[in-house]
Amino acid sequence: MPNRQAIAIPECNQYLYIMFQDREDRKDSLRSEIPDEPELDDAHAVRVVLKLPNGTRLERRFMKTDSLKVRIIVLNVLLQSGR
Repeated sequence: MPNRQAIAIPECNQYLYIMFQDREDRKDSLRSEIPDEPELDDAHAVRVVLKLPNGTRLERRFMKTDSLKVRIIVLNVLLQSGR
């Protein structure tokens, strides 16, 4: 009887690698959707501050017309980058 565990591990590793690559590709795709941050004196900009449980504050300016999707993408990227 073949050792099933020896067969399953390479298949599992390949699956995990593909999942990781897909995740990285999605991150890159999301980063490309991030618009430039408006200037400090832009009258059409709003400032969003997110305070995390550990006390860290994430702060960024957005245009009033930016969608919620854009704001969530930006905050997600900031969280992942540790800024």
